Amino acid sequence: DCVTIGAGNTVNGVRKFLREVVASTPDVKTETIRALIEQISRFGNTQIRSVASIAGNVVTASICGDINPVLWACNARLVVMTFAGEKRQIPMRKWFLGYHKVDLKEDEILHSIIIPYTRPLEFARSYKV
Repeated sequence: DCVTIGAGNTVNGVRKFLREVVASTPDVKTETIRALIEQISRFGNTQIRSVASIAGNVVTASICGDINPVLWACNARLVVMTFAGEKRQIPMRKWFLGYHKVDLKEDEILHSIIIPYTRPLEFARSYKV
């Protein structure tokens, strides 16, 4: 059970989609999704959220970026694709190789993000200091 987000979606587009998922899915399954929505609400301003892509924030490779900590905490998986169409999945926890360095080869792009639903007794909250 998971939600998949296309990497090229804007941050506002992702927030709208995730709100729809929360509205149609039992609360017990959407703890991390609600935490991600909360974090996105603090991301930049309306103008930035309207043009910034979810992939841009993830690929920038800032471990303290707005969205990355929540994706890390919820065990998200990243799907990358080569120009030849080959795909591989990378757990978010293995994505960062160093400061502003990620597990993305020269011929790959971030294709999508897979966010697992939470299970019973799993909880998630998001804070920005």
